[in-house]
Amino acid sequence: MWVLHLVFVALINVNAWANTDKSIQGIDLARACRSDVAADQSLCRGFLDGFTFGSQMNVGSEFIGQWRYGGQSWCFPREIDKDSVRQTLLEFAQKNTGMLHFPAAVVLANALTVAFPCKPR
Repeated sequence: MWVLHLVFVALINVNAWANTDKSIQGIDLARACRSDVAADQSLCRGFLDGFTFGSQMNVGSEFIGQWRYGGQSWCFPREIDKDSVRQTLLEFAQKNTGMLHFPAAVVLANALTVAFPCKPR
């Protein structure tokens, strides 16, 4: 049930962005994740949760522990605190301001790849 709630919140926020004919850039996501405004917090949580759930790799019902977006991949520990993903994004954004004009998904994928590298097996 909570997954449906997250999808609903994300769709509302994406629809608000779509009506302005503007895609979410890294700077937009970083600002939303830093904000105390409820709508911004919802955008941040919805985007981060949707992105991480959507990029998780599973084989059947087996948890793999590796995520991928485009050419980027990262390995979360079995349990990851949602605020850790938010903090990772904010720290990456502060250190890599030149990337913030890229789409939010690209910026987030790069942040996660740097913070949670996959170790060779």
